[in-house]
Amino acid sequence: IPYAGLIEFEGYIYLVTDNAKFEAGKRVLTSRVNNTGKTKGYYYYDENGHMLFNVIRDNRYYGADGLAPYSAGVVEVDGNYYFNHSTHGALRTNYTVTVTAKNSNGLLAPGKYYADANGVLSPVA
Repeated sequence: IPYAGLIEFEGYIYLVTDNAKFEAGKRVLTSRVNNTGKTKGYYYYDENGHMLFNVIRDNRYYGADGLAPYSAGVVEVDGNYYFNHSTHGALRTNYTVTVTAKNSNGLLAPGKYYADANGVLSPVA
């Protein structure tokens, strides 16, 4: 179909498949970005097919641009801090991480932090 890929409609971004269906409720590698200004990468679409921004889903962070980054560092969502692991793009959980000036992204002071079962960071005493 001529409209496969990303489309913008009524303030939302959707991914239309070759079968003229919306991707919904999952993470999808998106390569047909059309004229949305987005780049190829992994995006998460909610149950309504809306691309999500600055959220955590399935233990992965999707940034302000909607992309799941593959670089290590601290991210903030809804007032909580998380550590995105560079090796596989997932958040660290049940793990002590070392935050440095380089990977803090200016969000936390360098030091040791514990990522709980949900990935929320708290300082290690």
